[in-house]
Amino acid sequence: KRALSRLRAQLPRGKALSALRIAAEGDEVVVQDGGAAWTPDTGQVLLDFEVAEITAEVAPMVREAARAAHAGDEELEAEDWYELGCDLEPVDAPEAREAYARCLDLEPDHPDAHVNLGRLCHEAGDLEEAEAHYRAALEARPGDATAVFDLAVVLEDRGDVHGARRLYYRVLERDPGYADAHYNLARIYEAAEKPRMAARHMKSYEKLVRSGEDG
Repeated sequence: KRALSRLRAQLPRGKALSALRIAAEGDEVVVQDGGAAWTPDTGQVLLDFEVAEITAEVAPMVREAARAAHAGDEELEAEDWYELGCDLEPVDAPEAREAYARCLDLEPDHPDAHVNLGRLCHEAGDLEEAEAHYRAALEARPGDATAVFDLAVVLEDRGDVHGARRLYYRVLERDPGYADAHYNLARIYEAAEKPRMAARHMKSYEKLVRSGEDG
């Protein structure tokens, strides 16, 4: 309980606990968000080899849970498939995508499943499918700054820089502390040879990162 309480304080605004992978390692809680992993109780960041060791230890259990789920050993609800997808991501991305798809079969408007499945599609290079899932997440939860940000990134990757820029500003309207939106806007303005706007957003990004490190 102490670790989860501290974790909530460590999260950026607009970031939900459901967007993270949280597991117990011995007597500690370990949190993984993308490529970063840390222990919220101490704030200590884990090195890549530590994350790899944890993943290797839990992989057999996760795969067994996936096997049982597909075999129908027990009837799973949408949230069960979503949580299984979260567990499978560091172990088997294709299986994780299947679990999120099963979740959406049962609950088509599950916003977190759409966000996570969109991200996996995005990472696999399926930009059209990723965009569809991000938009579905926003239909289910219009105020989700993470979904707006992810949609902006996929639009940028698809060459729609103007659409991406509008969405980054939309992210900042919902969450002024979303540092990565400032960083991406700085890149866009730098590429457009607008150094004053680029510097403005980079300054905001650096200020937010420093305040986060101080906190």
